[in-house]
Amino acid sequence: MWYKESISQKKRYLASYLKSPIARLADECAVTWQNPEALSGIIRNHYPEIPHCQAIYCFDPDGLQITPDVSRNNLDYRNLEADISYRPYFSDLMPYTGLVLSAVYGKEITNAPCITAVQAVRRENQLLGFLAVDFHINDLPKFIPAQDDTYAWRQYKGDPSIRNGVFNQRREPSILDSRIDEILYVIECLITNYGVFNLQIDFSASRITIWRMESPFEFNILNVDELLTPEFYDSLEPNAYTREAVISRQDVTKLLRQMKSLRYADENLYLRSALLNTITGTIGLTFSCDGFHVMSTDEFLDKDMGFWLGGCESNFYGMHLKAS
Repeated sequence: MWYKESISQKKRYLASYLKSPIARLADECAVTWQNPEALSGIIRNHYPEIPHCQAIYCFDPDGLQITPDVSRNNLDYRNLEADISYRPYFSDLMPYTGLVLSAVYGKEITNAPCITAVQAVRRENQLLGFLAVDFHINDLPKFIPAQDDTYAWRQYKGDPSIRNGVFNQRREPSILDSRIDEILYVIECLITNYGVFNLQIDFSASRITIWRMESPFEFNILNVDELLTPEFYDSLEPNAYTREAVISRQDVTKLLRQMKSLRYADENLYLRSALLNTITGTIGLTFSCDGFHVMSTDEFLDKDMGFWLGGCESNFYGMHLKAS
């Protein structure tokens, strides 16, 4: 997932720039380890060498904090001489030499997502303790994952009770099905001429939800009659197809046609609802087995019926079922 890659990139960034300054700081701390006041002064002097950090402090091998939390502008004594061995980064994986980065964890009180860099402090062959540097994830540089990784095809299993009974049910025509060509044409007009950039079509429930560029934080839920009534259009201001869209007008037509094809692909395995966002270029699909798929619209258009039906046991809902 994109957020995992973003966290991995931030940790690689930390590891690359922290190694030298934190090692130098640990070497200086080793010289005055028995003098907590001197340790605090050394940390304050080196603090500017470690950008983005929230706090730096030292603790002994048993997890007893021996310095205050040193930050840019002050010393916080609340954790001085406190047992911090309960913290997530204090474990059997503590570095007895060198540097390690913790997994992301929630900071005490605020529960803000953090990473702690822990550096072993040694003098000759003796482990004296550890130097810790706390970072808030949101303070670190932002890394944007590659588009292909962000919107690559992913599938999510749905309700097991629905999956297990998928071959015991059949698609029942909905009100939307009875006027599907007319409705898909209207939806295309809403996207290309009335500023709709995000929508959800619930084929089985005969319900359409739309978001418009002029009020992106609001949405309208429409049934078939409401969507097709002329009064609905009287309430809308014409709005040209947004320049922010990454999907061409021609592809909007193709996407809606492909949705229709999946709706009628099979009596047991069929499209139940679809999400489409023209700005992110993503599509989400929920099938009768309750499986959910998300992918880029380009990838969706590249997949033919052979992909969906040729391996329906896995492609539709990510588990192996056989019709009885």
